[in-house]
Amino acid sequence: MLFAEAVENNKSLDVSYCRLKETGPCYLHVYPDAIEIRSANKTHKVTLNGLNISCMTCKNLRLVNGSTLSCRFDASYNNATCELIGKLNNVKSNVIASDSILCKFCQLKLGNIKDVACTADFQKAVTLREEDSCFEGGFFCHQTTDSPGKIATNSVNTQSFLFNLNMTPTSNCIFTGVELIMDPSLIEPQSIQFKGNDFFHCSCCLMALGKKVLYGSKECIVLWANCISLLIKENDIDGDFIGYIEKPLITDEMEFYGLLVANLVENNQYRVILSAITWDGLLDFMLLWLPDQRVRLYSTALQDCNSPTCDVNENALDEGEQKFVNSMKIEPIACRRVFYQQLLPNNSLNATQLLDSWRKDFGVTLIHLPWETCIGFSACLNQFSSRIAPHARKLEKPMMGFTSGGVPLIHIPNYST
Repeated sequence: MLFAEAVENNKSLDVSYCRLKETGPCYLHVYPDAIEIRSANKTHKVTLNGLNISCMTCKNLRLVNGSTLSCRFDASYNNATCELIGKLNNVKSNVIASDSILCKFCQLKLGNIKDVACTADFQKAVTLREEDSCFEGGFFCHQTTDSPGKIATNSVNTQSFLFNLNMTPTSNCIFTGVELIMDPSLIEPQSIQFKGNDFFHCSCCLMALGKKVLYGSKECIVLWANCISLLIKENDIDGDFIGYIEKPLITDEMEFYGLLVANLVENNQYRVILSAITWDGLLDFMLLWLPDQRVRLYSTALQDCNSPTCDVNENALDEGEQKFVNSMKIEPIACRRVFYQQLLPNNSLNATQLLDSWRKDFGVTLIHLPWETCIGFSACLNQFSSRIAPHARKLEKPMMGFTSGGVPLIHIPNYST
């Protein structure tokens, strides 16, 4: 396997070559846009699209173990090649065109939003806040919890609120990329039920859907964008009504995770305790450390060069020896780095002590998301971890216990519409 990790912040490229078995001497040749690996009579040439490597800047060359070679180069990037920009799938226009909001899991009608205007504001999400947040005059803070068990005492943390919910009319909703904020009058009676705190669940399938928040004297309903669908009227080319179609508010779950992390980083929330909302209560699920690091990941399995699928480079033939050259070109995956430590089912003493210390730290943010979202988020992080060289996945002191992963790189627009 060949792993390459281009870090945008410091313009570096880490290359790792992992061999499954010992095959004799191995030579690494570097070109401005490619890595060539030679071993015995086999040659692999891998073009890394979008990179310009400074070939003479090799450093930190080391043999990690008996089968892994690792080194670092300086590199520059072609931004036009692989920037992943969240289009948000025209969510605003879909909300305006829809008649109703549905539970994504059971299609129960949650609210009527026909003729409701939608404002897109991607700068700050409301629910990415500490548990038991209270909004007072544009600020919110932790409430101190003295109850024992999973929920420990939190430190006070205040941050400004970006938009004034008191100025939001009843016939308007706000989409932040992560959530949809609306007036409670738009919600269908008995479609949701509250179970402790301010979190509410679907009355039919009991899945967690959102939270009730207060801004001064105004009460608002906040629905997580990945938990709801829209019922949209469909017309033919002549404008005649055909029927209704259901569309998820966020069609790509991976995009939601990218927006989630981007929103946290944009608002300087770099250490996060993620708790899962279940019908039976809250569970501490994961610790997140967000370094605000943009990374491009390249990974590929190098085929056996003796296989019929490999090409022969006739110019590289020596007397009595035939060299097989396997050439390939791989595209990068743009992501935002996330260091994470799973708390469930991990019950280690170190993880418990770290969780307790984070809960008492002023700089740590506590957020809650549905259990199903936490599971999907964990799977997303693990998927990106598999594209990182094995020796670089597990971190060492002072971050022992954390794993290096990532989410899709999403750029949050710096405007409101």
